[in-house]
Amino acid sequence: MADKKGKKRSALGRGLDALIVPMVTEEARDDFILCGIEDVYPNKEQPRKVFNEEALADLAASIKENGIIQPIIVRRRDSDTGAYQIISGERRWRACQKAGLKEISVIIKDVSDREVLQLALIENIQREDLNPIEQAEGYKKLIDGFMFTQEDLAERIGKNRATIANSLRLLKLPDNVKEHLSDGRVSEGHARSLLALHSKSDMDSVLKKTLDNGLSVRALEKLIKKLNEPKKKKKPDAVKERQLKHVENDLINHYKTKVRIVKKDDSGRIIFDFYSNEDLIRLVELLTK
Repeated sequence: MADKKGKKRSALGRGLDALIVPMVTEEARDDFILCGIEDVYPNKEQPRKVFNEEALADLAASIKENGIIQPIIVRRRDSDTGAYQIISGERRWRACQKAGLKEISVIIKDVSDREVLQLALIENIQREDLNPIEQAEGYKKLIDGFMFTQEDLAERIGKNRATIANSLRLLKLPDNVKEHLSDGRVSEGHARSLLALHSKSDMDSVLKKTLDNGLSVRALEKLIKKLNEPKKKKKPDAVKERQLKHVENDLINHYKTKVRIVKKDDSGRIIFDFYSNEDLIRLVELLTK
């Protein structure tokens, strides 16, 4: 197939490594074409969900002044929404729209749905500009969808397994905490600390305190440690215990049998022991006089 300049594009590899184009060199210029920006549409499976508008505006201003240095990677699609689906480079495509460009340079790759998802996830994760929840969801999709182990994934993206495990734990957080983490109101350190709490109500309460008072991660950890400490049983009042024992002894002396007073807060029971039918009759007669 020829591009708009009439030059034949070079053969493109199908491996994932062949899809990543770090910069456009003179030798690679014949690999990309210009197409209408309205002919390109994003991939709904893209792991990035949040785009910083201020950063997009800065990138758009740079593109206006210098043009787009790195083309986006697409695949050809038969779609009502456009001719090409973005594999990598949605942020640049959005910035080009803001900059008012009518055309955009693209590199066309022939890849499967599976390869598109894998590339989009890995490319975004390696750039390290996803928020912590997007990153954790990206890890989960790679593990669930491509049967990676945490060790496989760690090796593939150049991170250690503990980093991935800690990231995946963030998906156990309630939705409101994940929302605060996604928009940057709490840090990943705060969020991981909140996982140590045992109930959502405690988590909500501590989260509010963290936001209201601007608690550091260390201060939050101390607060959570205190909340999780076992509640110490209240020691009985020594004076009241002696008084109760005195009353118990008076009852024993009066009724001539073993008597126990079992007290809890302001209520309790008085237990009389008897050892024969005659003993029972005797106690009843004494108690009903």
